[in-house]
Amino acid sequence: MLSKFIQEQRKKHDMTQQYLASELGMSRPTYIQIERGDRELTVSEAKKLAAIFDMPLPNFLAGENIEPKVMIAKGKTIRQQTKGQIRI
Repeated sequence: MLSKFIQEQRKKHDMTQQYLASELGMSRPTYIQIERGDRELTVSEAKKLAAIFDMPLPNFLAGENIEPKVMIAKGKTIRQQTKGQIRI
């Protein structure tokens, strides 16, 4: 459920409901309706939240949290995401 995912991300990023409401240009009670699942997100609101939580929109909409995995190989740090690798 996307509403629960949004609430989890807000808490994970240590953000208040008031902060996210102001970033989305709405009142706190309206934002609370989103977290409860009583109100759907608009496309622009979903894009803003995905950007605030620093995740791609498709992953946000799917409720998928991408956590990079860090491995050490031959003295180099390799960060691996669920879909691909980033070598540094």
